[in-house]
Amino acid sequence: ATKSETTQRRSLKPATAKSGAPTGDDLTRREADEALRLAVAATRAADQALQRALLANRGHVKLSEVSSIPVSDVQRSASMNSVASSLKSHKEDDITFTGRPFGGLFADLKRRGKVYLSDWIDGFKHPLKVISSTTMLYFACLAPAIAFGALLEKFTKGDMGAIECILATFLCGTFNALFAGQPLLILGGTGPVAIFESIMYKAAQDMLGVPFFVARFWTGVWIATILAICAIFDLCFLIKFITRFTDEIFAALISTIFVYEALKGLLYPLSHSYDNPITGADTLQDAEHDSGSVLSILLGLGTFVCLLLLRNFRKSKFLMPQIRTLLADFSPIIAIGIMTAIDYSMRDSVTAKLTIPSTLIPSKDCRDWVVPAFSYGPEYSIKSYDPEIEKLNPFHFDNINCTWAYKTDPKKWHPIAEAPKTPVPMSIIFICLIPASLAAVLLYLDQNITARLINKADNKLKKGPGYHLDLLVLAGVILISSVLGLPWMCAATVRSINHLFALSTKEDVIGPEGQRKEQITEVLETRLTGFAIHVLIGCSLFFVTALKFVPMAVLLGLFLTMGITSLTSIQLWERIQLLVMEPKLYPPTSYVR
Repeated sequence: ATKSETTQRRSLKPATAKSGAPTGDDLTRREADEALRLAVAATRAADQALQRALLANRGHVKLSEVSSIPVSDVQRSASMNSVASSLKSHKEDDITFTGRPFGGLFADLKRRGKVYLSDWIDGFKHPLKVISSTTMLYFACLAPAIAFGALLEKFTKGDMGAIECILATFLCGTFNALFAGQPLLILGGTGPVAIFESIMYKAAQDMLGVPFFVARFWTGVWIATILAICAIFDLCFLIKFITRFTDEIFAALISTIFVYEALKGLLYPLSHSYDNPITGADTLQDAEHDSGSVLSILLGLGTFVCLLLLRNFRKSKFLMPQIRTLLADFSPIIAIGIMTAIDYSMRDSVTAKLTIPSTLIPSKDCRDWVVPAFSYGPEYSIKSYDPEIEKLNPFHFDNINCTWAYKTDPKKWHPIAEAPKTPVPMSIIFICLIPASLAAVLLYLDQNITARLINKADNKLKKGPGYHLDLLVLAGVILISSVLGLPWMCAATVRSINHLFALSTKEDVIGPEGQRKEQITEVLETRLTGFAIHVLIGCSLFFVTALKFVPMAVLLGLFLTMGITSLTSIQLWERIQLLVMEPKLYPPTSYVR
């Protein structure tokens, strides 16, 4: 040690001689830097002591256990609750390729099987959060089902509609809540899948020459087979090669679509006019339309503002903490109730209401719920407007009474059950493999990217993912939907993220550099909310009268809130904000440094 010190002194002497004695400014700067380092160290030590004291005071862990937590762990933790959970949570394995059939599937079953009972018990332990989340997501899932039903009715010329979408949402969502690996996922209709349905309809009618439901049945069988093969042979591990940038671009796209569709639905009526076409004078119909349009905009924006104010009321200084939490948890019920009451009181203005079919019958005239696989009757035949093709049709078909008659004997009508059947060509079964491959890729990406967004580490989930099990369940619901002639469902990004947020507990956290940020500290991982949401959607057909009082503008305001909430929760949005932020005020995040 003496030899080393002597060597250091010898090496420093020439440097000191060359550079000269330090000036007063250098000494002042060094003293200031040293004082700043001491102040930062003291602040961090005080913050760590405060966190440990609060942690012990809240009863999360014993004081002896708190003292054993490493200082580095406390400093890196996002909140006091996350420190407590780190004592008892264990790290789940990521998606791995086992190299053997059913390897990943059995791992998911083992992981989620251990907590299956707690998935239900945890929900019953927190009834208020479950009720508030169920109410919000009920309306948030019912409205898209009706909207996508109207879209599909247009794409398929009435073969599918709102009744099929509501029934598919009920069946697929309930099945997913019971058997899926990640119960926080919400299955529903998505824009890309609806576009594919329209392409499938045109291909069946113009290219294959078979009824839409028949071609769609075999396409769905192939899709379910492909997805099941992916789940059995661990092909979900490929999602590991998709980067966070891809995940967030996908989430931003879906969130932006929600915001755009909500604003479009609120502002679209303003583009219509019912003035007198000759004189241009206002008419009574135009006045009623204008007043209804303005009231719809106010109701939609009022729902949006009311939801944001009530959600942020949790951090307010007013009222007792229990009341603030209650108002924040039940903000969707309160906002929808207030705006519906305001609309009901404004009887001079007429707004568009929620439209739900009142009968449980298929949209397609006279068809059964089960789609025929190998032959079909006249109720499935393509309605052609070509007179030459119409001459070749040997039937008269009455779509009101569901009867048919030969053109050679038009006076003798028969029931549908006695109608002759047209066989499905065997080539159609294998041709449908082509569109099924494209749809399987679309559904694989849509499902797994949404699952990745839910399972990411920032959400503090403890029970682990179940990618392979989720994909196998998706294959099952696709097969059921194809057999019944219902729209295909998959994990809906915005609804799933809002389901997670509704069940989460958040706190404002001060980071090591002093920045304040709201982070998730805990999520109630339960199957009860997903099950209750979709059972209520299935029951909607039996209490249509009450739901018809809810204005469509209120649901569009809920859409707007969900889209903006999902958009602002991703890192991509934080990076976009940096483009218009003063560089000196950049947050001390890793991607800025």
